[in-house]
Amino acid sequence: MIQLAMSSNNIVRIFQKYRVRLLAFIRNRISQGDAEDVLQDVFVSFLLASDTGDPINRVSSWLYQTTKNKIIDNNRILRVTQKGLDFLK
Repeated sequence: MIQLAMSSNNIVRIFQKYRVRLLAFIRNRISQGDAEDVLQDVFVSFLLASDTGDPINRVSSWLYQTTKNKIIDNNRILRVTQKGLDFLK
């Protein structure tokens, strides 16, 4: 198992490497307006996870799984919000 040291240089490289791919992945699944917010949530989660000291052994897998979870969270929030708006009508 390779443990990736999460220095600020490594984090910047990971962000640069995956940003465009993850954003395209997100945009194929949710509205364009929410895509950047979801991407930001993913990288905030990544920064928090890298601070714990627990190794992230497969960065790509971790990022894509977290992205899927954030998309699900986003869709859930939208459904609840829409139900609330429908109730107010």
